[in-house]
Amino acid sequence: MKRFSTYMTMLVLAAMTMTLTGCEYDDYYDDPWWYSHNNGSYGYNNNYYNGRDDYGNSNNGNTIIDEAQVLAGEWGGTAKFYNNATGETAEYNASFIFVQNNSTATKGTGIEQDYIMENGQITDEQTLHFDWYIAENGNIYVKYASGNTFVLDAAANQHGFWLSEKDGTFEGYMLGSNNNDYMYINLSRVRSYAKGTTSIVRKDYGSSFIAKPNNDNIVKKLPKR
Repeated sequence: MKRFSTYMTMLVLAAMTMTLTGCEYDDYYDDPWWYSHNNGSYGYNNNYYNGRDDYGNSNNGNTIIDEAQVLAGEWGGTAKFYNNATGETAEYNASFIFVQNNSTATKGTGIEQDYIMENGQITDEQTLHFDWYIAENGNIYVKYASGNTFVLDAAANQHGFWLSEKDGTFEGYMLGSNNNDYMYINLSRVRSYAKGTTSIVRKDYGSSFIAKPNNDNIVKKLPKR
Protein backbone atom coordinates (compact mmCIF):
# COMPACT_ATOMS: atom_id res chain seq x y z
CA MET A 1 0.00 0.00 0.00
CA LYS A 2 2.98 2.32 0.51
CA ARG A 3 3.70 2.18 -3.24
CA PHE A 4 0.10 3.07 -4.02
CA SER A 5 0.08 5.97 -1.50
CA THR A 6 3.24 7.40 -3.06
CA TYR A 7 1.74 7.04 -6.51
CA MET A 8 -1.44 8.87 -5.44
CA THR A 9 0.68 11.75 -4.10
CA MET A 10 2.32 12.02 -7.53
CA LEU A 11 -1.12 12.05 -9.17
CA VAL A 12 -2.27 14.85 -6.85
CA LEU A 13 0.70 16.99 -7.86
CA ALA A 14 0.01 16.24 -11.52
CA ALA A 15 -3.66 17.23 -11.16
CA MET A 16 -2.74 20.50 -9.45
CA THR A 17 -0.17 21.24 -12.15
CA MET A 18 -2.80 20.77 -14.86
CA THR A 19 -5.06 23.23 -13.06
CA LEU A 20 -2.33 25.85 -12.67
CA THR A 21 -1.12 25.61 -16.26
CA GLY A 22 -4.54 25.82 -17.82
CA CYS A 23 -7.32 23.44 -18.74
CA GLU A 24 -7.56 22.18 -22.29
CA TYR A 25 -11.27 21.59 -21.85
CA ASP A 26 -12.16 25.15 -20.81
CA ASP A 27 -14.15 25.67 -24.03
CA TYR A 28 -16.63 23.07 -22.82
CA TYR A 29 -17.13 24.89 -19.55
CA ASP A 30 -17.83 28.22 -21.19
CA ASP A 31 -21.08 26.44 -22.07
CA PRO A 32 -22.34 24.94 -18.78
CA TRP A 33 -24.57 22.53 -20.67
CA TRP A 34 -21.76 20.86 -22.61
CA TYR A 35 -22.81 17.54 -21.13
CA SER A 36 -26.07 17.45 -23.12
CA HIS A 37 -24.54 18.00 -26.55
CA ASN A 38 -25.19 14.39 -27.49
CA ASN A 39 -28.45 15.31 -29.26
CA GLY A 40 -29.98 15.97 -25.85
CA SER A 41 -29.63 12.30 -24.90
CA TYR A 42 -28.99 11.35 -21.30
CA GLY A 43 -28.58 7.61 -22.01
CA TYR A 44 -29.06 5.52 -18.86
CA ASN A 45 -29.87 8.67 -16.95
CA ASN A 46 -33.24 9.00 -18.75
CA ASN A 47 -34.65 6.44 -16.33
CA TYR A 48 -33.65 8.22 -13.13
CA TYR A 49 -33.13 11.92 -13.76
CA ASN A 50 -35.12 14.10 -11.38
CA GLY A 51 -33.27 17.41 -11.43
CA ARG A 52 -34.50 20.67 -9.93
CA ASP A 53 -33.70 24.34 -10.40
CA ASP A 54 -33.84 25.66 -6.83
CA TYR A 55 -30.66 24.06 -5.47
CA GLY A 56 -28.24 26.27 -3.57
CA ASN A 57 -29.76 29.70 -4.22
CA SER A 58 -29.01 31.16 -0.78
CA ASN A 59 -25.70 31.91 0.91
CA ASN A 60 -26.22 29.59 3.87
CA GLY A 61 -23.46 27.06 3.40
CA ASN A 62 -25.44 25.29 0.71
CA THR A 63 -24.32 27.08 -2.46
CA ILE A 64 -22.73 25.23 -5.35
CA ILE A 65 -19.40 26.93 -4.48
CA ASP A 66 -19.65 25.34 -1.02
CA GLU A 67 -20.46 22.04 -2.69
CA ALA A 68 -17.41 22.35 -4.95
CA GLN A 69 -15.17 23.07 -1.95
CA VAL A 70 -16.50 20.02 -0.12
CA LEU A 71 -16.03 17.87 -3.23
CA ALA A 72 -12.44 19.09 -3.76
CA GLY A 73 -9.89 16.64 -2.43
CA GLU A 74 -9.08 12.95 -2.42
CA TRP A 75 -11.70 10.27 -1.76
CA GLY A 76 -11.00 6.56 -1.40
CA GLY A 77 -13.13 3.44 -1.21
CA THR A 78 -14.86 1.01 -3.52
CA ALA A 79 -16.73 1.25 -6.81
CA LYS A 80 -19.00 -0.92 -8.92
CA PHE A 81 -19.28 -0.36 -12.66
CA TYR A 82 -22.26 -1.76 -14.54
CA ASN A 83 -21.54 -2.52 -18.21
CA ASN A 84 -24.83 -2.43 -20.08
CA ALA A 85 -23.38 -4.24 -23.11
CA THR A 86 -22.18 -7.31 -21.18
CA GLY A 87 -24.46 -7.20 -18.14
CA GLU A 88 -21.41 -7.54 -15.90
CA THR A 89 -20.81 -5.52 -12.76
CA ALA A 90 -17.12 -4.91 -12.10
CA GLU A 91 -16.14 -4.35 -8.46
CA TYR A 92 -12.83 -2.73 -7.52
CA ASN A 93 -11.05 -0.26 -5.24
CA ALA A 94 -11.03 3.36 -6.34
CA SER A 95 -9.54 6.72 -5.44
CA PHE A 96 -10.88 10.00 -6.85
CA ILE A 97 -9.08 13.35 -6.77
CA PHE A 98 -11.13 16.50 -7.48
CA VAL A 99 -9.23 19.79 -7.93
CA GLN A 100 -10.96 23.19 -8.23
CA ASN A 101 -9.81 25.56 -10.97
CA ASN A 102 -9.76 28.38 -8.38
CA SER A 103 -11.23 29.24 -4.98
CA THR A 104 -14.67 30.17 -6.34
CA ALA A 105 -14.77 27.68 -9.21
CA THR A 106 -17.57 25.15 -9.50
CA LYS A 107 -15.53 23.13 -11.99
CA GLY A 108 -12.10 21.62 -12.27
CA THR A 109 -9.99 18.62 -13.18
CA GLY A 110 -9.57 15.22 -11.62
CA ILE A 111 -7.90 11.84 -11.59
CA GLU A 112 -9.43 8.45 -10.87
CA GLN A 113 -7.15 5.59 -9.85
CA ASP A 114 -8.74 2.12 -9.92
CA TYR A 115 -7.07 -1.01 -8.65
CA ILE A 116 -7.67 -4.65 -7.70
CA MET A 117 -6.25 -5.92 -4.40
CA GLU A 118 -5.54 -9.63 -3.88
CA ASN A 119 -3.75 -10.94 -0.79
CA GLY A 120 -2.60 -7.44 0.07
CA GLN A 121 -1.08 -6.84 -3.36
CA ILE A 122 -2.24 -4.69 -6.28
CA THR A 123 -2.77 -7.06 -9.20
CA ASP A 124 -4.27 -4.62 -11.71
CA GLU A 125 -4.64 -0.85 -11.90
CA GLN A 126 -5.60 1.98 -14.24
CA THR A 127 -5.52 5.79 -14.17
CA LEU A 128 -8.30 7.89 -15.71
CA HIS A 129 -8.34 11.67 -16.17
CA PHE A 130 -11.54 13.71 -16.11
CA ASP A 131 -13.04 17.19 -15.93
CA TRP A 132 -15.93 17.99 -13.61
CA TYR A 133 -18.59 20.66 -13.29
CA ILE A 134 -21.39 21.42 -10.80
CA ALA A 135 -24.62 22.70 -12.35
CA GLU A 136 -26.93 25.31 -10.78
CA ASN A 137 -29.17 22.53 -9.43
CA GLY A 138 -26.29 20.85 -7.60
CA ASN A 139 -25.80 18.00 -10.07
CA ILE A 140 -22.17 16.95 -10.56
CA TYR A 141 -21.06 16.16 -14.12
CA VAL A 142 -17.90 14.19 -14.83
CA LYS A 143 -16.41 13.92 -18.32
CA TYR A 144 -13.57 11.45 -18.86
CA ALA A 145 -10.79 11.90 -21.41
CA SER A 146 -12.42 9.10 -23.43
CA GLY A 147 -15.51 11.30 -23.89
CA ASN A 148 -17.74 9.24 -21.60
CA THR A 149 -19.81 11.51 -19.39
CA PHE A 150 -21.63 10.73 -16.14
CA VAL A 151 -23.97 12.73 -13.89
CA LEU A 152 -24.54 12.54 -10.14
CA ASP A 153 -28.13 13.70 -9.60
CA ALA A 154 -28.62 15.82 -6.47
CA ALA A 155 -32.39 15.35 -6.33
CA ALA A 156 -32.91 11.75 -7.43
CA ASN A 157 -35.05 9.74 -5.02
CA GLN A 158 -32.98 6.52 -5.17
CA HIS A 159 -30.18 6.77 -7.71
CA GLY A 160 -28.67 10.06 -6.57
CA PHE A 161 -25.67 10.83 -4.37
CA TRP A 162 -24.77 11.91 -0.83
CA LEU A 163 -21.85 14.26 -0.16
CA SER A 164 -21.14 15.16 3.47
CA GLU A 165 -18.33 17.33 4.82
CA LYS A 166 -19.30 16.51 8.41
CA ASP A 167 -19.22 12.73 7.92
CA GLY A 168 -16.51 12.72 5.27
CA THR A 169 -18.58 10.51 2.97
CA PHE A 170 -19.31 10.54 -0.76
CA GLU A 171 -21.69 7.84 -1.95
CA GLY A 172 -24.03 7.33 -4.85
CA TYR A 173 -24.54 6.77 -8.55
CA MET A 174 -22.71 8.16 -11.54
CA LEU A 175 -25.22 7.70 -14.36
CA GLY A 176 -24.10 7.66 -17.98
CA SER A 177 -25.37 10.72 -19.87
CA ASN A 178 -23.97 9.75 -23.30
CA ASN A 179 -23.72 6.00 -22.66
CA ASN A 180 -25.81 3.26 -21.04
CA ASP A 181 -23.45 2.39 -18.18
CA TYR A 182 -23.40 3.52 -14.56
CA MET A 183 -21.15 3.45 -11.51
CA TYR A 184 -21.90 3.17 -7.82
CA ILE A 185 -19.24 4.71 -5.56
CA ASN A 186 -18.84 4.37 -1.79
CA LEU A 187 -16.01 6.69 -0.73
CA SER A 188 -14.54 8.30 2.38
CA ARG A 189 -12.55 11.50 2.68
CA VAL A 190 -8.77 11.01 2.53
CA ARG A 191 -7.77 14.68 2.45
CA SER A 192 -9.21 18.02 1.34
CA TYR A 193 -7.81 20.21 -1.44
CA ALA A 194 -10.42 22.97 -1.25
CA LYS A 195 -9.01 26.26 -2.55
CA GLY A 196 -11.44 28.30 -0.49
CA THR A 197 -12.41 28.31 3.20
CA THR A 198 -15.50 29.42 5.06
CA SER A 199 -16.67 29.78 8.65
CA ILE A 200 -20.15 28.63 7.61
CA VAL A 201 -21.04 25.07 8.52
CA ARG A 202 -21.66 23.50 5.15
CA LYS A 203 -24.76 21.41 4.75
CA ASP A 204 -24.91 17.96 3.20
CA TYR A 205 -25.55 17.65 -0.52
CA GLY A 206 -27.73 15.28 -2.48
CA SER A 207 -30.22 12.73 -1.20
CA SER A 208 -29.97 11.02 2.19
CA PHE A 209 -31.45 7.81 0.74
CA ILE A 210 -29.32 5.87 -1.73
CA ALA A 211 -30.63 2.57 -3.10
CA LYS A 212 -28.01 -0.16 -2.87
CA PRO A 213 -26.84 -1.59 -6.21
CA ASN A 214 -27.75 -5.01 -7.53
CA ASN A 215 -25.06 -7.53 -6.56
CA ASP A 216 -25.81 -10.03 -9.34
CA ASN A 217 -23.08 -11.11 -11.79
CA ILE A 218 -20.25 -9.28 -10.00
CA VAL A 219 -16.68 -9.85 -11.17
CA LYS A 220 -13.39 -8.60 -9.73
CA LYS A 221 -11.97 -6.66 -12.67
CA LEU A 222 -11.33 -3.15 -13.91
CA PRO A 223 -13.73 -1.66 -16.47
CA LYS A 224 -11.48 -0.47 -19.32
CA ARG A 225 -12.95 2.90 -20.20
